[in-house]
Amino acid sequence: MLPFMSVSQARPINRAKPAAQTVAWETILLALLAIPLGIALAALAWRSTLTAPINYNEGCNAYFVAAVLSGGPLYFPPEALTTNNYPPLSFLLEAPLATLMGDAIFAGRLLAWLSFAAIAGLIGAIVHRLNRDRLAAMLAVMLFAGCMVINYDIYVGMNDPQMLAHAGMLLGLWLLLRHGLTACAAVVMAAALFAKHNIIALPLSVALWLLLTDRRAALRFIATGIASGVAGLALCLIAYGHNLISSLLAPRQYVPVRAWRHAVEWMMPIELPVLLAALAAVVDRKNRYTLLFTGYGLIALLLAWAFAGGAGVNFNLMFDVVIAFSLAAGQLLACLRPQRSLRLWAIGAYAFAAVVSAGLVATKGQLLLRPWIASERAREAASLTAIRAVASRPAPALCENLAICYWAGKPLELDAFNFGQGVIAGTKQERPVLQRIASGGYGAIELNVATTEPSFLGPRIPAAVMERYRKSSIPSGPFEIYTEPHD
Repeated sequence: MLPFMSVSQARPINRAKPAAQTVAWETILLALLAIPLGIALAALAWRSTLTAPINYNEGCNAYFVAAVLSGGPLYFPPEALTTNNYPPLSFLLEAPLATLMGDAIFAGRLLAWLSFAAIAGLIGAIVHRLNRDRLAAMLAVMLFAGCMVINYDIYVGMNDPQMLAHAGMLLGLWLLLRHGLTACAAVVMAAALFAKHNIIALPLSVALWLLLTDRRAALRFIATGIASGVAGLALCLIAYGHNLISSLLAPRQYVPVRAWRHAVEWMMPIELPVLLAALAAVVDRKNRYTLLFTGYGLIALLLAWAFAGGAGVNFNLMFDVVIAFSLAAGQLLACLRPQRSLRLWAIGAYAFAAVVSAGLVATKGQLLLRPWIASERAREAASLTAIRAVASRPAPALCENLAICYWAGKPLELDAFNFGQGVIAGTKQERPVLQRIASGGYGAIELNVATTEPSFLGPRIPAAVMERYRKSSIPSGPFEIYTEPHD
């Protein structure tokens, strides 16, 4: 074990029995916070059972898992109508589960839930390992889960590799802090990048932290990580060819003003937990693990703001920030163990932050249960109507929301978002799609009207669809279905 990994060196363990009354109040407060959290998590778990797309990514990812199962191509030339800009690991892991369940979207949702639980469990295990403080570990877990449920609920139980990648990164951190396995941690973190390749905040933070605390371990971590990444990339190139590289580097628009707008928007609901993480760095600045978590949070924030200007990016860029301040919260609570009243105030501050955050984002309809369930059932009914309408047409279908075409049993025609970005960059052409629309070559076309944002397909393709096809009279909520070409 590395010398700096000794728990006793992190801080002396205060073995004096705390006042029973204070511990009781801490436990009661955490239990009260757990009630709405449990309701929200149960509601989101139920939502994952519905045949309705949670997010645009679900359909894309399902088709790529289907490609793994069928032996079809996973990556395509830059000019192709479809682009897979994710590394292959999540699809390979999800494929056996999809075989068992018979549906790649539901298999991906289950994998996302398992990954979410793994992240929460690893956060708690890391905090408990470093401090031997169960309440501090519990608060860290609840802070992570609560912040995700309040601010980023569409990513909880959604078919997407994001949670899997973060779970892999935290497993690497656990191996480092629990067992001192520097090389093993580097291998696991490098592997996580093959699930989502922009999740780099934690390995960067660990490398910098090790350079400050143990340079020999730092060199071992960096060298092993680079070697593992190069070896993994070589294997992927052998398996998928150079289309892998062009797909991962597929161009997309970058708008600096969008980065600034997102930075302000995404920071607003989580300002208090971030500030409390900074407080932990002040009151416990001599602790090397507090330094690690604070540095992790800072690097995660800077990277999120840098990436935020890219087209199609979402608040999943903030997940590293959430994980970092959850770990820092556990550290703060543990270091306040001798000051029980301050510790209780800290728990109250995090509870207040959760209430304020819920008020700011105003998206916690699932806590109302009955109207939220009715809304979700209506969304599923609209999805099923759209699926049946698309499935009833024998010819190929074009779907802006690919989950509709996937559930309708149609082959993948194009990925709307990456196709639109490719058209803007000049690597893809609209002409083949416009020609097929003009000839009535699609049996059904689905356009998404659930958002006020411009269509991923750009203005010309939807206009051509409306000119050539008749809109279905079947009401399908946010999905517009076009099935009959004009004569």
